Amino acid sequence: MSTASFVSVRGQPVLSRTTAEKVGNVDRLIVDIKTGRVTGVVIGQGRHAQVADWGAITGVGPDAVVIDSEAHLADEQQPSLPDLWGRRLLTDLGTAAGMVTDVIFDAETGALQEVVGDNEVFGPTRLLGLGSYALVVRDAASGG
Repeated sequence: MSTASFVSVRGQPVLSRTTAEKVGNVDRLIVDIKTGRVTGVVIGQGRHAQVADWGAITGVGPDAVVIDSEAHLADEQQPSLPDLWGRRLLTDLGTAAGMVTDVIFDAETGALQEVVGDNEVFGPTRLLGLGSYALVVRDAASGG
């Protein structure tokens, strides 16, 4: 298993494996908190942002993200999807827990390994919900 982090992937070029052309740069990753997985990559920003589903990604390396082909790109349909990186952290007991400073994930499967906060690291089983205001995590005192 090889791991990657949001910090290392953000801003990387995205290349098409079939044409060897750059299609843009990683703006953010789409995460499904319920499944604990990265589900896609947002390439570019604003109205011209496109999304590659995780299944179209053939490689996440130290220098680039590679997708199978441009045919797998779709216009971003939900520009309001919250970005996990930099999100406020709140526990389910209502306590501020800092900010998300990085997210470590399996570069092959997209499975989240840990969410790194200012003062604490959270395993994927402690992630409860992600919204425009915060990422809610299970407090260690409540059995997390």
